[in-house]
Amino acid sequence: MRIYELSPVSSFNTSKGGLYPAINRMRARGLISAEVIEGDKRGAERLSCTPTGVAAVKQWAKDLRDTHFLPIDPLRTKVMSFDLLSRDEQIEWIVDAKAQLAAKLDEVEIYDTTVEIPFQALVRDNAVTALRMRMQWLDRLMQYVVKGTEPA
Repeated sequence: MRIYELSPVSSFNTSKGGLYPAINRMRARGLISAEVIEGDKRGAERLSCTPTGVAAVKQWAKDLRDTHFLPIDPLRTKVMSFDLLSRDEQIEWIVDAKAQLAAKLDEVEIYDTTVEIPFQALVRDNAVTALRMRMQWLDRLMQYVVKGTEPA
């Protein structure tokens, strides 16, 4: 739960109120099992993936869909309505978006030092590369807005 709670990925940063019902559904489907941790006064449980759960995760990991390759990008979608903003509003939006991406990059770097996950270096590389590429894309967008010509 800590890995997801601290995650810089907003869709992973799930509240306990959303996580516990998901755990209950997985238990009901036989995907996870629970073992009470001896001596824990709160009645905490150690969750483990069952063989059925492992098979389900394997199937999920192998499943490739068209939506995985060019996912929805709210920034890209918003730019399609950029003509409604003044030049100054466009510049302000780009500067703000780039600053927020830089903050997210810092968040990814910090997160990387606080958790251990499988293929951590490659997962981190994907997140960092994606954020840097989006920042470069915003630089090209800024060039277009400032010069009024398509970037090269």
